[in-house]
Amino acid sequence: MVHVQYFRDNEFWYKTDGALLFPISLKEAQSGRATFLASDKAIYYMRWIKRYVEAETGEGSPKPRPHGRISQGAVFISLEVFHAILKKALDHLL
Repeated sequence: MVHVQYFRDNEFWYKTDGALLFPISLKEAQSGRATFLASDKAIYYMRWIKRYVEAETGEGSPKPRPHGRISQGAVFISLEVFHAILKKALDHLL
């Protein structure tokens, strides 16, 4: 399972049950018709998990990514606020 942790710098950060934090950019979330739930099956998020792990370990993509640690100044939001942000972003597309 994955669970949304916070939204920061235009990225939704999810955490797996195995404690891996990985991002999904708001831009990418808006570009398709996928539904991003607050909690969901990890298999649906393997595209982003794999991309992030490859970037962090240096395998595959050479593009550096920010680490998954929560830094000072991170913004934490409730699930209700997360849903409101996501709904507003998706409504903007329609």
